[in-house]
Amino acid sequence: MMDSESERLGLLDELVGFTDFNASPYSLDPRTLVSPDLIPILRSGHAPSPQETAYINALSVKAETERLEHIRTVERLINRIGFLQNQEEIYASIVLSPIRKLPIEILSIVLTLSLTPNVNYFSIRSGDKSGLKSRAVELGLVCTHWRLVSLRTPQVWANLHVEIYADDPGLNAAIQMHLERSQSVPLYLDIYLRGPLHLQQYFLCSSPLQLLVSYCHQWGEVTLVANAPLFPRSFEWLMGCPEMPLLQQLDLTGCSEAANTLLPGLNVKFFKNAKRLERLCIAACYLDEEFPWTQLRFLDLNTSEGSNTVLRAVRLCGQGLEVAKFALPGSPVGNYTSFHSSALQHPDFQSAPFQLHPQLGHLGVMILARQISPNDNRCGFEGLSDILTGISCPKLNTLRLVSNVSRKVWNDECQPEEGEGEEQRQRRRAFWPQQDLIDFFRRSKCSLTSLQLKGLWISEVELLGLLKLPEVGDNLREMVVHELESNVESKRVLGKRFMEEMMFPRVVNGEMSSPGLLPRLRQLEIKLPSSHSYPIATPLHKMVTSRWHIDVEHRLESVHLILIDPDYVFALHEAWTNLQAEGLAIKIQTTKHVILGYNGEEDLT
Repeated sequence: MMDSESERLGLLDELVGFTDFNASPYSLDPRTLVSPDLIPILRSGHAPSPQETAYINALSVKAETERLEHIRTVERLINRIGFLQNQEEIYASIVLSPIRKLPIEILSIVLTLSLTPNVNYFSIRSGDKSGLKSRAVELGLVCTHWRLVSLRTPQVWANLHVEIYADDPGLNAAIQMHLERSQSVPLYLDIYLRGPLHLQQYFLCSSPLQLLVSYCHQWGEVTLVANAPLFPRSFEWLMGCPEMPLLQQLDLTGCSEAANTLLPGLNVKFFKNAKRLERLCIAACYLDEEFPWTQLRFLDLNTSEGSNTVLRAVRLCGQGLEVAKFALPGSPVGNYTSFHSSALQHPDFQSAPFQLHPQLGHLGVMILARQISPNDNRCGFEGLSDILTGISCPKLNTLRLVSNVSRKVWNDECQPEEGEGEEQRQRRRAFWPQQDLIDFFRRSKCSLTSLQLKGLWISEVELLGLLKLPEVGDNLREMVVHELESNVESKRVLGKRFMEEMMFPRVVNGEMSSPGLLPRLRQLEIKLPSSHSYPIATPLHKMVTSRWHIDVEHRLESVHLILIDPDYVFALHEAWTNLQAEGLAIKIQTTKHVILGYNGEEDLT
């Protein structure tokens, strides 16, 4: 693919460091070390004198020295031949390598796929210029051909990960070069603004940010993370609500902490002309109705205003929403004046019937704990209950419910009682809205394939009650249950009864009895608490073994165990290893390291 022999030699010099082999002159002209005095001595017929003997020995030493020199000369020639052959192989691998035979169109795709925003990285600190060379620039330094291809491929320059610590002309010039070379293709940007957190009145007016914002008409996917206050002038280009015909994904969740201070004036309505926006990840935003909510297919909302904001956002998104993830605060248990209380909800949402979302397939809700004492991180689930009673999702296949609490402060009120009144039910509802969940599944008539429950105040009876619902258990293929660290034997979620219910019937005489609980389960992930773990080890192993040895299409395929205390695992380590050897994908880990990895690989880092 080179144009001339000189270019090929130049390529060899540049990439393999070829240098001439400066060998010493070769001498392959052996001399016969025969002195005129030697023949008479040998033909004299008498023994040579001591002087003659010394003379003959000296001639022999000289002959041996010359022979050894000839051997070394041959070895140097062999090494030279090997060196040249090696250089020929390297040259052939470079010039004739398969990637150099690729058409320009294919090589362009390869270069584009090798770059993502996290790879094409820019970073600049005060006085530091080391971060100004991006991966796109480095690709062009490989050879002339790659440089020409990269310059003709605007997608290579359209992926940028920019970390801004201070204004710098060099960074502006580098970003400008990438923006110009990207031509008109969509930009994929990860923008991180790093400022001095100790300066409360500091406002970062970033010229690199202003430059990137000025190309908002070319944005395709944008992630903005700020940990320093920003001057509104950085976003003045957006205040006119410019057209954004290429924007499909917008992530502002990195600005959630003190968002009103960090991003003064950055309003979601600035993006109302993003006619193709499908994914929105945002925190603490004002739900402006001018924003194109109905176009969204993916919504990730982190709000501090309670369930009312979530329900309003869901209503604004309409019936096209496919994935919804929410994070909202949980009021302290027993706080009846919380913002989740029905008395504080907007009347439109309290009086209106549930919202139907026919396309919603993934629903995730995270409840953030609010401490009411140094030793208590309990949180109420009224917000989760409000969401469950406010929507209906017939196509829901994945439900993910998470709480960030690390320990459970058990109270007798979190256990259902016979004949309990409405007040008791509402109080227990703050711990776990079991009946609301059951009503939600029956109303939606969905068919779950994945259920994830992490850090929740749920009992073993309540979990089994959910799994026995046809909408939950009939087609469930993935189940994740993380118990709280402080769960004791009497309050365990994954106890002996759960293991017995999950035990899969064996095939006897070619016939199988009742299908058992979760007949289609393939992936299981559980986190066991720190106390009283050993008694559950044997039932757990028996349950997994029964689901692995059953000869049906939907048998268990992978098991992931997360343990606080690994002692009891080593008691059955050989048994788990045997299951792994039979083909079951097993991963057993503590919070610090992996004890037994997938496919027989152990990671002890």
